[in-house]
Amino acid sequence: MKKKFLCIIWASVVLGSCQEKTGRQNTIQNSEHVVQTAGAKNLTVKKQFSQQDFLSSLADICVEDDGVFKNCDPLFSKDGSSLFFLIIPKIGAKNWYEAESKNLKGAVYEKNNVLTAKIQNIDKSDLSKYFDVWVFYTDKKYTQHVGMDVAYNIKNPHITDLYYLRSAKNNWEKLESFNVTNDADAQKENQWRDDFINKATMMSNKKGRSPAIVATPISTDWNGKYTAYFSYGEIGGQNAGWELEITITANNITARGDGYQLAFLDELSAQENKSELVLSHVRNLSGYKTGSTMSPEFILIKDNGQFYIKSKWIDGDVITKPKKPGYEIEKAETI
Repeated sequence: MKKKFLCIIWASVVLGSCQEKTGRQNTIQNSEHVVQTAGAKNLTVKKQFSQQDFLSSLADICVEDDGVFKNCDPLFSKDGSSLFFLIIPKIGAKNWYEAESKNLKGAVYEKNNVLTAKIQNIDKSDLSKYFDVWVFYTDKKYTQHVGMDVAYNIKNPHITDLYYLRSAKNNWEKLESFNVTNDADAQKENQWRDDFINKATMMSNKKGRSPAIVATPISTDWNGKYTAYFSYGEIGGQNAGWELEITITANNITARGDGYQLAFLDELSAQENKSELVLSHVRNLSGYKTGSTMSPEFILIKDNGQFYIKSKWIDGDVITKPKKPGYEIEKAETI
């Protein structure tokens, strides 16, 4: 009887998800990766990544007064795929805009031109270090070439995928897909995109100004930028790993992780203990929130003029080997 009951439930789930043929196909919530489909409870799914270099198609971008960037005009790659970028500073759109524009002179549009140039001058491999980057992508098989003025049009039916840039230029995680079968669905697709942009902007602007978060005064000798790379070796024909960057100033401490299937930016507090600096989690600014479960999140160690790091972020799969005090980390005296 129990087996028969389970079969009925499973059939209902399959039937329910098959009935959802148009509109939003699935939603993956940040790093938790939970799919919600019609007629079914939450189902865990495997992450999907793309190695395409979408940023190679990013040309002109526009800036808005609140620090949100988008490509100005309809954008197509050389092969005809459609791309729409959304770029928001990790520290918060308004926070970034106010900090970057306060010393600029001129009208608003002149300030915006300067800020736009600033973004465009960042190496695309480094863009994900400082900005959250999304792209709404429609593959070339759903577009057609129509002429010189408007090179391509998007055909119906089509599917638009939403990707988030985890690191570098070609580590994109697929978040959502929207299935369009007719003109009515196309209008819903526009609303889906606008809703996502509005929500992302709203969440970004909830980030308050960073206070001085050092719990107790620490020696200025610790101030600087610390970097280390942890390698996984070759995965899928490419070298894989992730970079850790810890920045310590008199008023702020942050830790950034960026690399293979990993991206986070956390604020930290510090407690000095002789040759160790215990770095505890204060809050997550962007990316994975795993650091909030660690106590402490990092321990920075100074030994005979060298620096070492310990953290649960560094898992057992890395082939980088630690020394006796911990994993080696390099310090730049100036930041």
